[in-house]
Amino acid sequence: MEVNREKIIEGGETFAKIKLSPIYACPVIDENYNFVRVERRVYADEVELKIKLKAVAYAPVFKEEVIKKLDETGKATLVPSDFLTNFSEAEGLTFTYSKSTEFTCTDLGDTEIQINAKSPSGETWVKVVKVKVLDEIKPILVPQNQSIVVDRSIGAVVLNSETLLKTISDNCGIKEVGLSKKLGYM
Repeated sequence: MEVNREKIIEGGETFAKIKLSPIYACPVIDENYNFVRVERRVYADEVELKIKLKAVAYAPVFKEEVIKKLDETGKATLVPSDFLTNFSEAEGLTFTYSKSTEFTCTDLGDTEIQINAKSPSGETWVKVVKVKVLDEIKPILVPQNQSIVVDRSIGAVVLNSETLLKTISDNCGIKEVGLSKKLGYM
């Protein structure tokens, strides 16, 4: 039995057309019992069923909280698949937001955004979603390759970030570089 299905629309209603075809499939072998091909015959008593499909109402399901992580450039963008658990582009929803959906290093922490979703039929949903913006990319430190000489007359070496680091970079920028305590006392 072969089963074929097809979605059809008649008179503004949607149906599933299911076609059942009785078939005969038999291997064909030669005189040495070697497989040659499969012979397939479709019998004339096919059956077609037409089943009316019910339209299922779509309602977006919002998440309470979304976590966005900044990328290497210090940016992150909120998209519908981030805040909807059942997002489908096929639903044709349009969205408006109370704030920008582009996040940068100045947005670190929690913020709330009101999201308005509208369906093509005009139905609307409103939800306030908490967005937590994180920067999980660590700064990159490249040390200097140098020898440090201790001044024996004062018994100490004075170190600072410029003598220890060749370069330093971070996706959110560098505000200040310093050592947490003095090193090198004898």
